[in-house]
Amino acid sequence: MNFYDGEVENLAHDSVSFKTFGEFNQITVLGHYQEGYKKTYIVRCTICEKDLELYRLGLFTCSRTYINGLKLPCGCSTIPKWNFDQQHLRVLRSCLEMGYTLITDFLTLNYKDQSTKITVLCNDHGERTVPISSIINKRRCRKCVQSESWSLLRKPDEVMIKSFLDSGSFHPNTIFRRSERKTSQGARNYWWVDCPVCGGSGEAISVDLKKGNQPCQCIKNQRQAYINTVSDGGLPIAIKFGIAKDYKSRVPRQNKKSIYEVENLKAWKFPTKESCISAELECKQSLICGIVPREEMPDGFSETTHVYNLDKISEIFEKHGGITIH
Repeated sequence: MNFYDGEVENLAHDSVSFKTFGEFNQITVLGHYQEGYKKTYIVRCTICEKDLELYRLGLFTCSRTYINGLKLPCGCSTIPKWNFDQQHLRVLRSCLEMGYTLITDFLTLNYKDQSTKITVLCNDHGERTVPISSIINKRRCRKCVQSESWSLLRKPDEVMIKSFLDSGSFHPNTIFRRSERKTSQGARNYWWVDCPVCGGSGEAISVDLKKGNQPCQCIKNQRQAYINTVSDGGLPIAIKFGIAKDYKSRVPRQNKKSIYEVENLKAWKFPTKESCISAELECKQSLICGIVPREEMPDGFSETTHVYNLDKISEIFEKHGGITIH
């Protein structure tokens, strides 16, 4: 325990007085005082005395057994003994280091030991009630730990940006910036996207960006329609129709997610987004679609149809104002 009171100069001395020990020889026996047959020794720790706020003068009491066994009676011990004021200070220091705020009023706390529960505020994730030992040992809240884990597992930005560009939907000069926004698990999986085509910006989660989903105004400018062939070993087995902002970007995406070879056959440009959407809708309503299973072509299987519908799709596109561009 700490020794705060009493005059060191008035201590009695014996054979162990002024003895030093400890890994760094930091403990010096100053002497003892005696009550009946019991001797209580006073020692000074040159390491602990540097922390005036926690240990004051760096003086501690112990028995002769501690000195003979070279056991540390101070804060350098592996199992130090703390009084109420010291525990309060240690909690405040840990909270400051972790960015938490102590909610519990220690003056009214029914303190027993380190298992006594207190309430702290995580500035990112709210209040939590935990044992004092949890805070002193700097155990962060579950969501903080998850967030730190995600940071360690997070792929480098350049790797993520390449995966977005590989979708074929973004202009090569598109700027991607990782957002400060976090998922419910604490992962920073959101990105800001600055588009050089429409001049707009938008925020989206990485999984959508990998799919080529654009968070800018370009997503609203789908004025092109296309027909792609779906071939197996060079033999066309179906055709895939659809609309896009840039029909060329659809081919690499569909090839990547299909067991078949996809190649563009024709493309049209429409006067408005509405006319483009109407043309696609009529094709879906008037033709037998989805002839390629989802498992074989996850991206766009619902717009696949028989090869013999090629002319009919062309007629529908042109009826709604589509002009051939390829």
